[in-house]
Amino acid sequence: YSFDRYKTKVYNKDNPLKLAFPHSDRRPETEILVETIYWVQDLICTPANDLTPGVLQQATKAWAETKSHIVDIEVITGDDLLSYNGMLSTNYGCEMIHAAGRAANQVKDREPRLMRLRYQPYNKSESPPIAIVGKGVTYDTGGLSIKPTTSMLNMKKD
Repeated sequence: YSFDRYKTKVYNKDNPLKLAFPHSDRRPETEILVETIYWVQDLICTPANDLTPGVLQQATKAWAETKSHIVDIEVITGDDLLSYNGMLSTNYGCEMIHAAGRAANQVKDREPRLMRLRYQPYNKSESPPIAIVGKGVTYDTGGLSIKPTTSMLNMKKD
């Protein structure tokens, strides 16, 4: 893997490594996994000033469209977060996400948003349900001041 978005000269693009598959029945899932890992690494390496919430949404939607047979996406943006409770079993909305992004709410591309991706594996009857919860914070949350020096050296984003 190489993050070359900002490089003027890219090396080794003519001779990429190939992934060998010992069993072809797992090939589609493996290809999706490897492609997705590289896509996420690109997002992680992109500086926060280039990876705004809107850019993250566009990238995620574009990725989900290529996987439309197994992934669907729902996006809740701006003031709609105040009343949204589609993922929660309570009557509360997502006020804290809205509050955290309120200052950036003045710029369309930077307003807070919640993205929900649903993954449906190929063999859904054989696969137990899996829930993965994560966050995509696209701004500096101020964590630098509480991290030890060794942890800050390799940090790209909070």
